[in-house]
Amino acid sequence: MEEYYVYGHYTKDSGELFYIGVGTGHRLNHKGRNRYWKNIVAKHGYEAKKMLTGFKDRDKAVKYEIILQDFHKPRACLVYGDKKAAIVSSESRERMSVSSMGNTGNLGYKQTEETKALISKSLLGNKRSLGYKFPKTICHHCKKEGAFHNMSRYHFDNCKHSN
Repeated sequence: MEEYYVYGHYTKDSGELFYIGVGTGHRLNHKGRNRYWKNIVAKHGYEAKKMLTGFKDRDKAVKYEIILQDFHKPRACLVYGDKKAAIVSSESRERMSVSSMGNTGNLGYKQTEETKALISKSLLGNKRSLGYKFPKTICHHCKKEGAFHNMSRYHFDNCKHSN
């Protein structure tokens, strides 16, 4: 069973806490974040530190994350996507967290036969659908055959066999 922890990201130059999150494993060092977080890191660098550890339950870790965010108000936590978001109260954040727990999207959803037929009909003739064969072309330098969109990068005027 994974242990959850609450972590913080601090700027290297001033030591300012700019992000608080919950994670397991190596999440605290993961760099796949929003543009605002990346801008802060590009300008100041960052150092990741675990703040609270040993949570067996994600819900409890999220509650402590919310408490710490309310207290510290880190600036990278006040964004949504690429836009600054309104400051959300801890009660609202907790409600949003609880409402999204266990949300698996459309996982396991079964399409009706009617819906499948409509999707199939809409994809007929689509160049990106399975089974479509792109027209072939031949490089006049090396005589290699392939689809034009793939061949145009390394063949024709760019062919290594051309003079």
